[in-house]
Amino acid sequence: MKQLTDIVFRWIGYLVTGAALAASLAYGYFYFAAERVLDRRYPLPAVTVPPIPKDAAALAEGERIAILRGCTGCHDRLYGDVFDDEFLLGTLVAPNLTEVLPRYSDEDLV
Repeated sequence: MKQLTDIVFRWIGYLVTGAALAASLAYGYFYFAAERVLDRRYPLPAVTVPPIPKDAAALAEGERIAILRGCTGCHDRLYGDVFDDEFLLGTLVAPNLTEVLPRYSDEDLV
């Protein structure tokens, strides 16, 4: 009887080891397959920058769009401000756009 018990437990061990090995191989396959898909790079089309008007009418239109889209809610008069200060969330500060925008070119903003 002891011999039969040893054989059964040995085969259970083989099955558990085989299942663990199969699960490890499947995990590795799906991990590397997903990484290959996530690391895929696509060529970007060339961006042509349209001429950006800087007259008074264009500035007024830009201000109108900023108000409509709610940009002035966080960037009060474009100077930036603390717009949310909660204990669990933290302090959220909108940057001062009058200082940030000169660092970018027209191509970057487009």
